[in-house]
Amino acid sequence: MRRSFALFSFTLLFIVPFALFGQQPSQPTPERDQQALTVLTQSLNAAGGVSALTAIQDYKATGTATYYWAGKEVTGTTTVQGRGVAQFRIDSTLSAGNYSMVISNGSGQVTDAQGKITQIPYHNTVTLTNLSFPLVEMAIRLQDSSYNITYVGLVTKDGHQFHQIRTNKILPTNNVLLAQQIFRLTTRDFLIDPQSFQVFAVMDMVHPNNNANLSTPREVLFSSYTTTNNVSVPMSITEKVGGQQTWAIQLSQINFNVGLNDSTFAF
Repeated sequence: MRRSFALFSFTLLFIVPFALFGQQPSQPTPERDQQALTVLTQSLNAAGGVSALTAIQDYKATGTATYYWAGKEVTGTTTVQGRGVAQFRIDSTLSAGNYSMVISNGSGQVTDAQGKITQIPYHNTVTLTNLSFPLVEMAIRLQDSSYNITYVGLVTKDGHQFHQIRTNKILPTNNVLLAQQIFRLTTRDFLIDPQSFQVFAVMDMVHPNNNANLSTPREVLFSSYTTTNNVSVPMSITEKVGGQQTWAIQLSQINFNVGLNDSTFAF
């Protein structure tokens, strides 16, 4: 039953369309704003090109992590692994104990430093993939003409200006309420530097495990880019939820196409 639900949830992510709040036509046409498409293309070209990025089937990276728990900084070593756009895993060995988070095709769980296991509901797993390497997902969304891609504007953050690009999946459905919820859960914005065209941040929403209708802004910040196998990779990643820093990762090494499989992301 659990596997069937996971497959059903994963399918919803890719087959349910975008709908604005309120009654809308059941078959909206995806909006593909030319300015947004140009900025995404420039960003992907600066990172190594769409072909190089979409050729990345999986990745494994190692480094150090700092978690900000109850006002304390907890540090240790970490391994980050990702496969496609629906599987992600992080395992950290910390001074307070081991911490792991695994996401796979719409299902997920966290094991905290005390060994407590918490299931992650679907309405949060959709925003917890590609936390460390968003470029593959960005390339896929650009190539898929069923994605809504719009240019929000030139915005200022941390004293610098960035292009803000918003993306949503769009396909027809007659279930307006379901379309509205999927829209909220899958909206993802990219902030892109107008000079280097590097991805500065990805912005979306997270929710309490027991309530998909309450939303808190989340942003993942990327910096310290380096080139690996002709692909530009952010080696420093920081998450903030509701404006508060929750964790930071400093990678020291990353390898692509190492042969990860489903068992890597098993719970």
